[in-house]
Amino acid sequence: MERQASSHERLAERLASIVIKLNNGQKLNAKLLAQEFSVSPRTIVRDFDRLSIHLPLVHDQKSKQYYLKQHDSGRIRAQDVQSFAELSGIGSLFPSLELPFLRELFGNQAQKTYMAKGYSFEDATQFLGLFQYFSKAIQAQREVEFLYRNEYRRVQPYRLIHHFGSWYLAAVDDDQLKAYRLGRIQLMNPLQELSLFEQSAAIQEQLEQEQSIWFGKEKQEVHLLVDAEVASFFKFKKQFPQQTILKEMENGNLHLSISITHPKQLLPFVRYWIPYVQILEPSSLKEDFFRELKAYMQQALTV
Repeated sequence: MERQASSHERLAERLASIVIKLNNGQKLNAKLLAQEFSVSPRTIVRDFDRLSIHLPLVHDQKSKQYYLKQHDSGRIRAQDVQSFAELSGIGSLFPSLELPFLRELFGNQAQKTYMAKGYSFEDATQFLGLFQYFSKAIQAQREVEFLYRNEYRRVQPYRLIHHFGSWYLAAVDDDQLKAYRLGRIQLMNPLQELSLFEQSAAIQEQLEQEQSIWFGKEKQEVHLLVDAEVASFFKFKKQFPQQTILKEMENGNLHLSISITHPKQLLPFVRYWIPYVQILEPSSLKEDFFRELKAYMQQALTV
């Protein structure tokens, strides 16, 4: 049975095709593209709206065509693709991002050769307004205000961060760096010009060093025992934050050390790997995990 592409895959394929056409100097019509991709013209217009954030698009109202400014067409460079790959967190997805490999990746046969699966993330198209608002504020070093879980916030924005499938705003509130999930942010209306602020070098360094969104919390070392049956998954890819293999035992089991700042960084993953992963230390975290499992089992039995 032929596999149906997901909406995310179709969107990515459509946007990539449109960018290639624009980069080749073509002038594009939304209705014709809609026929080519079997979508509505309104969908194509939304695609152009997304692309206009990053590309110098021209929309000729008279001819109803979209195209790149003449001096910009044909200038999407290998460095641009490399920068985008690093920004999107897929820099290590492919074995190389050098020019020869990129030429192959963008060639006509690429879709018959390569395929990526298993990415799970929220639909960020709903956050277009937030992206535009926060991006401008971060670059201008201007405070922002919004409702977060129906509570008023006025913060100093530093970075938009994608973490495990969700987008967050990293911002300073009352001298503390915090993370606000975009899906819970509601912009206030009308938007106002707020105060300028000077970004802190210490906050910038903290953002670069921290591997999670749990800012400003003390790190805790946790030891895990991984069964030999799934050990290879942990040897070839780090499944936990700051994972280190302390010992590989004769029976193939692994003794791991990881560093976390909040139990939510660990417990959902341990639940996923049951029964192949056990918490060894600290005992308090192990006991919390057992209580959580026991409560779940008792609740499940009553349903």
